[in-house]
Amino acid sequence: MSHTVKKGETLIGVVKKHGFNGKAYKKIYDAPYNAKLRKKRPDSEGSTPACGGPDAG
Repeated sequence: MSHTVKKGETLIGVVKKHGFNGKAYKKIYDAPYNAKLRKKRPDSEGSTPACGGPDAG
């Protein structure tokens, strides 16, 4: 699965948009490739603006 984040999207919104359980955002937030996201936004709430991903620089 791939998703290009658009301004204003939240992590939980992206997760739900792709048909996953709303709680799946926590697995995405905790994924190793989202280390930069966790540093920028240390709260793990689903309202966290979405960013990161395996190809994020």
